[in-house]
Amino acid sequence: KALELARAAERKDLESQAVQHLAEIYIARMQTDEAEPLVARACELAEQSGSIEARAHALASRGRLLSMRGELEEAEQSFEQARALFEESGAGISLARDLLGLAWLSWRRGSLERAERLLRDSIRILKPLEDRARLCESQRTLAQVLVAQGRLEEAERVALEARKTVGPRDQTSRATTRVALAIVRSAQGRDDEAEALLREALELIGDTDFVFTRYEVLGALHHL
Repeated sequence: KALELARAAERKDLESQAVQHLAEIYIARMQTDEAEPLVARACELAEQSGSIEARAHALASRGRLLSMRGELEEAEQSFEQARALFEESGAGISLARDLLGLAWLSWRRGSLERAERLLRDSIRILKPLEDRARLCESQRTLAQVLVAQGRLEEAERVALEARKTVGPRDQTSRATTRVALAIVRSAQGRDDEAEALLREALELIGDTDFVFTRYEVLGALHHL
């Protein structure tokens, strides 16, 4: 419906955003073949519109899609281009989410120190804005990066903080913050607690369309 309204109004910036949001649904479902043409169209429309924020959001979606497909170098380029545009536009919440995407890429490429730095920047931006949905994701990811660095005491503190931040109706982050704490507990040798947390996470996310999150929970269970 949003796409129809944007086309009727001849607003390419709004059309780009509608297409981009539709692409994000497919990305969350891990339906990359369906997401790819939508992301390409969102980028095309955003360029035509001249809107800085539309271009930034489309590029960030392209980064998430490429990251999911394992094209990490290209994904980083898209995230960095989006980062520059978000900084230019002053869109703090969107910038913080983009930094989270860059942090995941850095982690996957073995650069834990850079991932930590990006996550702390994301958290610094989000705390005064009180955006709990994105803040808890940056916090829980930082906890997991700290575990990978062997800093378990700090990782536990951050994971518990993420659990306090998450909203009561945020099914996705209620699951992912449990994953982070489970990873901490496993590293502490408390495997029974870790498994219980992961099974709670699976129950929370199991009946939703967030396939990517379910995949993450199942992966953590497999490696327990």
